Amino acid sequence: MAKILQIQLEQDSGKSLHDDELRRSLIDLNRAGVGLMEIVTAPDFSTGTEAAAFIKELLLILQTIKVCDGKMSEGSLRVDANVSVHHPGQPLGVRTEVKNLNSITGVTKAIDFEIKRQISELEKGNEIFNETKSFDYVTG
Repeated sequence: MAKILQIQLEQDSGKSLHDDELRRSLIDLNRAGVGLMEIVTAPDFSTGTEAAAFIKELLLILQTIKVCDGKMSEGSLRVDANVSVHHPGQPLGVRTEVKNLNSITGVTKAIDFEIKRQISELEKGNEIFNETKSFDYVTG
């Protein structure tokens, strides 16, 4: 179970596409101006599987009330996951945001990957930095 902290209506602003090899960025405005609903939850999930289960239930509700067709691969629903690790009873750690996850499997894999990455970095004595990332489903 997750606590919903906030629901807000916005307009999609489009997206930036970065090509590091060619050292250029492109702007995709195909969805610019399209209405979207952002739902923010409390940090109530411990694994990617828990977050994915919540997204599945949320999708069913949104489809039932006819506010979303549930086609994540087409951009009808995207997930931005904020991931941080900490010891039980300690404050939340520094978060990394993983943006634009577009499948239930992707949510699970991206969150679990980021949890393992952060734990590995902390065990090596490294610091976690507040950053935003995308997730490559093939390479992790």
